[in-house]
Amino acid sequence: MARLKKEGVNTGVPDLVVLLPNMALYIEMKRTKGSTTSKEQKEWVALLNTLPYAEAHVCKGAQQAIKIIKEKHDT
Repeated sequence: MARLKKEGVNTGVPDLVVLLPNMALYIEMKRTKGSTTSKEQKEWVALLNTLPYAEAHVCKGAQQAIKIIKEKHDT
């Protein structure tokens, strides 16, 4: 974590950014069982969801992330 902080990574920023034709999709990945979303992660998701060109989600597992990406890509 110290190395990431030196590189400029901010705590709570979503793990993935998927650029689609009309939006940026931000995804915070979590394990399907036993994971929690930190205060900082919740704050980032809320902030990103206020932007007109962005949408942020917390996904429990890859299947949920894939589903959201496919849904947003088709719209």
